[in-house]
Formats: sequence, C-alpha cells, structure tokens
Amino acid sequence: MNRAQKGAWLGLTVSVLLLLVWFFKSTVVGRRSWMLDLFGLLAVLGLTGSLLIFFRRKQSRAEVDSDERDKLISRRALIATYFFLWCLLIAICVIPQFVIGQEHRIPLGVLPLVLFGIMIICNLVYSAVILVQYGRGGKGGE
Repeated sequence: MNRAQKGAWLGLTVSVLLLLVWFFKSTVVGRRSWMLDLFGLLAVLGLTGSLLIFFRRKQSRAEVDSDERDKLISRRALIATYFFLWCLLIAICVIPQFVIGQEHRIPLGVLPLVLFGIMIICNLVYSAVILVQYGRGGKGGE
C-alpha cells in the first residue's frame, strides 16, 4: 500500500467517523450536549492520531514516493471532487427553496454546519475516488 492509499484510507475513515458523530449527535441526543461534543472530539482525535502513526510509517527505500500513475490518480480525484462540489453547492442552493419555501429563512447557525458537512463529504468523495482508482488497476500497471 503506497502513501496515497494510506492517506485516502485515513481521509475516508475520519470522514465517516465525523459523519457518524454528527448524525448521532443531531438525531439521538439533543443539540446542547457538551459531553457528546467532547466525546466525539476525543474519538476523532484519537482515531486520527492512531491512523497518522500508520500513515507516517516510512515505505522501504526501494519504493518511490509517487510516480506518474499516482499523480494521474490524484488529478482525476481532484477533478471528480471539484465536479461533485459544484453539484453539491447547486443542490444546496436549489433544494431549500422547495423544502422550506422562499418566504422562510435559514437560521444563521446552520450555515457553518452546512460548510462543515460539505468539507466532510468532499473529503469522503476524494478518498473514495482514489481508492476506487487504485482498486481498478489497469492494463500493465497503468
């Protein structure tokens, strides 16, 4: 497993964990629970720290850090994430008009949560695209 795959697994795991903590906090527990916020933060930091130790482990000296295939996969993942980001932003602008109508307002406190959710989802998409591309392989290692 090369460095890009380790980074993608790290991003995927942390993103899924953050989404689960956010979902659990918003549905099961009330919104004013500082104990769950602290627990979620400690869980994410603990998992991130342990995964960073795995991620930072050096490869053997015989292996290169990245080659042309790694750069191509990273570029394709960035393009896919960029396209997904714009589709997500357009959906976020259009869907609330149908759900709450044009007469109602969105509370200001929701906007940072929306941006945080967009960041997590884009990281999830980027990591998934990288892992799918490495999993697909190709002809002759391309």
